[in-house]
Amino acid sequence: MIPDQHTHTIHSPDAKEDATIVRYVEALKNTDLPSVSLTDHVDLDSPVELFKQLPDYSALFSAVKHANAASKKTLNVGVEMGYQPHIVTQMNDYVRAHPFDVVIMSVHVGDGLDFHNGDFFAYYGREHGLKRYFEIVNEALNSGADFDIFGHIDYINRYVPGNVKDYDFEAFLPQIDAALTRIVALDKAIEINTSGMRYDLDDHHPKHALLKRYYALGGRKITLGSDAHSPQDIGHDFKRVIKQLKSIGFDYICYYTRRQCEFIRI
Repeated sequence: MIPDQHTHTIHSPDAKEDATIVRYVEALKNTDLPSVSLTDHVDLDSPVELFKQLPDYSALFSAVKHANAASKKTLNVGVEMGYQPHIVTQMNDYVRAHPFDVVIMSVHVGDGLDFHNGDFFAYYGREHGLKRYFEIVNEALNSGADFDIFGHIDYINRYVPGNVKDYDFEAFLPQIDAALTRIVALDKAIEINTSGMRYDLDDHHPKHALLKRYYALGGRKITLGSDAHSPQDIGHDFKRVIKQLKSIGFDYICYYTRRQCEFIRI
């Protein structure tokens, strides 16, 4: 009975056509998940034309209110905010302007360069690009941006050049340790984003070694998110991930409603 706290609807420009509120309600009924948080993309001043379209949150909040009135399970409304250093004030203003249940902060763009289309690694190269990505994660964590969960903290792994989508954890340990220590100090959560396997990786986000390091550094706030862009992917691989968490030592999952963490024993 673990909530899925990272999903996308048709209000995210990259979501599938079936990612409607009605389809999410139907999909949720057929799972043992108690709730799903709809966290559509808000990437202000994105260099990617697709993401210049922002969600219609008035319509989304209205649709979710109607759906919840007719269902025993719950849809929550959150947001996935894309970090860039020059828009932190606008990000915080956007968050304050909406009654979100949860705010995920993610890094989708680095130094104005898109990861998905290859611009970032074309500019920096593989090793320097990986190091620079984790530096940007630290910059985001020290920026004063308002968030609850840091999303897919090693997201860059999806876009590493070459046939092997992986990175040497030890090579970037100073940057990774700094980020994880900062998350613990801020009393924020990281997510296990189970989309990794759907992107042909050998692990989820973050990879197992990073998750173990987070625990060793005192991190206890963990959320689970499928990063579904279609309702068929909600709760993807959660059972296996829960076993992984238990093997590391985690006893609880953090579940956000109204920006407050409730701990659920696993």
